[in-house]
Amino acid sequence: MRDYARFAGKQIKVKIREPIDGQRVLQGLLKGLNEAGNVVLVVEGREHVLPPSQIENGRLWFDWQAARGVQRTEGGQQARGRRAAQRDR
Repeated sequence: MRDYARFAGKQIKVKIREPIDGQRVLQGLLKGLNEAGNVVLVVEGREHVLPPSQIENGRLWFDWQAARGVQRTEGGQQARGRRAAQRDR
């Protein structure tokens, strides 16, 4: 549990035992632990408070696409660059 406090502010991927909105894997910003010892995670602007017993496993997550500057469209598809558009002409 100490690691959830230590890595606050980092991106994390958590697998949970009971689904939330049909999802068992949550990926977002780790805010840390609250005063009750629950893990606080922000996913798509929504804050989730998870008791430790609800978490199966958790890992730090690095967004390689964002680090490379790859932009995504609204539907999640990779935005096409200028060269790809020129190639299709």
